[in-house]
Amino acid sequence: MDPRSSRAFRRATRIVALGVLGASLVAPTVALASVTPPSVTLNGLYTLVHVDGRVGHPAADSYHEEFLAGGHSYDVQLHHGLAFRSGDSVTMSGQLRGATLSVQHAQITQFAADQPAIGGATKVLVVLATWTQPDALTQATAAAVFNGDSTWFQQTSYGHLSLVPTVTPWVHVTAPAANLCSDSNVADQLTARAVAAAGYTAAQFDRVVVYFPSSSDSTCSNVAGFAEAPGTRVWLNGTMDARSTIHEQGHNYGLYHAHSATCTTPGSTTLTAAPDPAADNCTFSDYGDPFDAMGASGYVGEYSASQKNVLGWLDAGRKVPLTAAAPVQLVPYEQQSAAPHAASFAVSSTRTYWFENRSATGPDSALPTGATAGVLIHVDDTTIDTKAGEASPWAPAQSYLTDQSPADKWLGAAVLPYGQSWTSPEGVTFSVGQPSGGTVSVSVGVAPVAAGATSASGTGASSSAGSPAASPAVASFLTTRFASGLPSVTVNQGEAVLVSGTALRQDGTPATGATVELQSTPHGKGTWTTFDTVAISPAGFLSAAFRPVGSADYRLRIEPSATETGSTSNKLSVIVRPLVIAAVSKPVVQHGATVGLNVSIPGHASQVVVVERWARNAWHPYATVRLGTNGKKSVVVRPLAKGHFLYRFTKPADAFHLGASSKALQVHAL
Repeated sequence: MDPRSSRAFRRATRIVALGVLGASLVAPTVALASVTPPSVTLNGLYTLVHVDGRVGHPAADSYHEEFLAGGHSYDVQLHHGLAFRSGDSVTMSGQLRGATLSVQHAQITQFAADQPAIGGATKVLVVLATWTQPDALTQATAAAVFNGDSTWFQQTSYGHLSLVPTVTPWVHVTAPAANLCSDSNVADQLTARAVAAAGYTAAQFDRVVVYFPSSSDSTCSNVAGFAEAPGTRVWLNGTMDARSTIHEQGHNYGLYHAHSATCTTPGSTTLTAAPDPAADNCTFSDYGDPFDAMGASGYVGEYSASQKNVLGWLDAGRKVPLTAAAPVQLVPYEQQSAAPHAASFAVSSTRTYWFENRSATGPDSALPTGATAGVLIHVDDTTIDTKAGEASPWAPAQSYLTDQSPADKWLGAAVLPYGQSWTSPEGVTFSVGQPSGGTVSVSVGVAPVAAGATSASGTGASSSAGSPAASPAVASFLTTRFASGLPSVTVNQGEAVLVSGTALRQDGTPATGATVELQSTPHGKGTWTTFDTVAISPAGFLSAAFRPVGSADYRLRIEPSATETGSTSNKLSVIVRPLVIAAVSKPVVQHGATVGLNVSIPGHASQVVVVERWARNAWHPYATVRLGTNGKKSVVVRPLAKGHFLYRFTKPADAFHLGASSKALQVHAL
């Protein structure tokens, strides 16, 4: 289940762009004690929390959105059309019912800070807290679990990441209020009390984990744990094992669940390996990948290649694009080297296939032959996200395990076996060779990548073709955002759009020296034109303002050069509505007299508009006229009877604008 926060992030150089339309107005906070739910406006931090059920209890899985403001935590219910990323600073307005804020209006005031690739040593405080009696878990056992987690992360990240855990003795805290596993405010208070009772402050650590004996609270039934995604806090409900701790900490690093897709041939019941992009022929499982720690099984296998790519761990040649020129030799996925560990092939601008050569070693030591006797294939596709109910404007890349032996109706044997081939729904054939010394070859027999396809081999959305491979080149990744948290916005023609953001290198330093271009294309098209360059300040900030004249898509671009590998952001869409200005010359006349109706539509010279009249409870066409070369027109009407008459001008939609109507013009005929 993929909520609506977050966006693919944590890669090398990043540029985050946001469009700000208007300003936030902050009203005084209304006192909570009121007979009717008070209307409030609050400034705070938006956070997403994943709740994960124990093995075999998928009904316990859920998520909730919380808002931290003024030292309090609120559960939020977002109005349709709002979507934020965990960590965004937001001004929210709505009705407050207890600790639940029903949000009607909101705007981002500061985007969640982008992070370079996940790495270094994460300092983790693990507090063993109880309000009754401790259970059988000991401080030593908990320390062993988290030390084991550190080894797991070191191996899975190829040395990028480790943990430095501090595990406290049992501490006694005041019993939390009801709804511990569903009410953010209750969980936050428990964390604060537990950390204080242990004699620490949260600021001393990168992450705080609170373990408590299995709670009898009804909201905690069959819940293993819950965590912010991304974020810094984890709660464990009587479960202390690698499956739960690595899974929940994966959420903290920004990962969502590892999915699977079970598909049939379109129009039949015959099982097939992968979703057909042109058909709705699959069922999806949120935790369905049994070989990834973000799935539901107990194997606690390494994160899939798509997930590692999001975290920035497939660097230094560990991921390689498939081409028709030569096969890719994949070493065992768990091998601690800079050799190719994953291959990728983009068949369209939305779909990429990933290939992994798993072996039963290291973190994958428990994997069955169904994951190791061949090559695992995952697919990323935003169109699948929509069909699976996983779509979110700012979610990280979503990965779906494909079943390469679908006839057995069991994902426990999902590999494309050694020596076999598979043809994707797009008509691209992939082949797997026989293993030699643990290494296996993967080749593509048909490689006509669709126009506009995104190469997964790069760190961003740009194709790897033409990108310089020289060592001085610096990788980059760009993202764009609007202040609403959504990837598109509708504005009136002539209204200004402000694009601003940050540009950072992999190490988090400002990307000064890079040239960032602001590009546009007519909405839904693909011919991009640079119309402005955006300067990067010494602090790493950038901004540019423009007034769209028609509906268009926008993106940021760093061109490949000797010093930059090049990168392209996701697109933002601006839909433009014409401004139809109308007035009546004489609002009161004698019936039978003429009245002038005047219209002006800036930027629409010589275009056709429709004059409409209100009758029988609806608007009806009255006349069709063409604007002058100045975008203006006057129309004469003659009310023949006494009464009130309503008219308006309507500009029909065209390829570059929405349709729009003027205000109603009232004529009173005496």
